[in-house]
Amino acid sequence: MSLAYLARWEERYEDALRLVGTAESLREQVGGRVPLEFLAGFLGDPEAEARAHLSQQAAQRAMKEGRAMTVDAALTLAVGQDA
Repeated sequence: MSLAYLARWEERYEDALRLVGTAESLREQVGGRVPLEFLAGFLGDPEAEARAHLSQQAAQRAMKEGRAMTVDAALTLAVGQDA
């Protein structure tokens, strides 16, 4: 999820949602949760903020793409390269 913050800061809103989707999918596969909720108070919610800049269709598409993405592809995306 922290990679989604970086994409959101760079105004890469679809990428931010893809990274949120990947994080959700990974959490479902391996369990657990990254303890970053406390950061939301300081840094905001990257998912909500990214959605505010996109149409509902674009946001849903980006989340779906992120949920299907491999961890390696997500890391490549996070550094601003094509996945």
